[in-house]
Amino acid sequence: MTGERDGLALGVDNSAGVYAFLEASAPADVARGAAPLCRSHVVTLLELSSSCSGPLNLSGRNLHSTDLSGLNLREVDLRGADLGHADLRNADLFGADLSGADLFRADLRGAFLVRCNLDGAFLLAVRLDEHTDLGDVEWGRRYQSEWERLGMLDNARALYRQLFVWHRTRGYGDLAGEFLYRDWVCRTRQMGEAVAQGWNWRRPWRVGLLGSLSWWRSLGKFLVMAGFEAAFGYGERPFRICVFAAAVVVLFALAFFVLPGGFEGAWTLRNVSSHLLDCFYFSLVSFTTLGYGEWVDPPGLAAGDLGAVESFIGLFVTAMFLVTFTRRWTR
Repeated sequence: MTGERDGLALGVDNSAGVYAFLEASAPADVARGAAPLCRSHVVTLLELSSSCSGPLNLSGRNLHSTDLSGLNLREVDLRGADLGHADLRNADLFGADLSGADLFRADLRGAFLVRCNLDGAFLLAVRLDEHTDLGDVEWGRRYQSEWERLGMLDNARALYRQLFVWHRTRGYGDLAGEFLYRDWVCRTRQMGEAVAQGWNWRRPWRVGLLGSLSWWRSLGKFLVMAGFEAAFGYGERPFRICVFAAAVVVLFALAFFVLPGGFEGAWTLRNVSSHLLDCFYFSLVSFTTLGYGEWVDPPGLAAGDLGAVESFIGLFVTAMFLVTFTRRWTR
């Protein structure tokens, strides 16, 4: 089935029909995309497509500053469309494909965006309110915005903070955590860029002698934040904490095993103190700070210091584990 008006038709793949309609009914600059479509053009195209089996195809179209408020744009193909400054208040965009669309400063107050595809969409400074519905939106791989992919980290952070606040206010705790995580990732990247800019690649030895104190501070902050991301995911990746804890226990067990003299003469475990499994046991007990028991002789200086370091790390990781899981379960 097709919808017809003035001899023009829109079919299942109606991009050609849209172009033909605009060629016949709109100024030449509008048909070419040099000027934006007006509201009446969009309303007419929606009427023509209402009797078609396929959604209206407006991909790549110029809708800059167009008034689309209150329109039924369900499942409309808007991939790569220019919707900058567009008025989409109270518009029904259920299931619409907005991937790669430019929504810079678009007004989305009261818009219904459930199940929209916003992968790669430019969403800087979009206007949202408590009536905007972003439920089940497809945000793309790892919830990463196009601003972050392009390296425009300030813009990406502004967007992530806005989406974090919106989702947290609406009760979408898990999604709010994803955008908070992306904000921390961008912050860490900014620290890394500051360190790279202050590094003299031609004369790297000059940094150690003449480098500014601010550069060393930036380096320290970057290393700490990068470590937090790898080990804990900034408190948003519980599984990473489990992997990190297991890695710490194994690495310290190997350190105990290769320690000069091992446990021999320092710790005695009934003739089996040199075995790797025993080293793993001591590492696990040190990590969990449970205590070795009275049947274990006091450790030597090196082994005792190493166990104390592992105990400190274990306390910190355990605290992070509890905090992360508490946050995840109470959202």
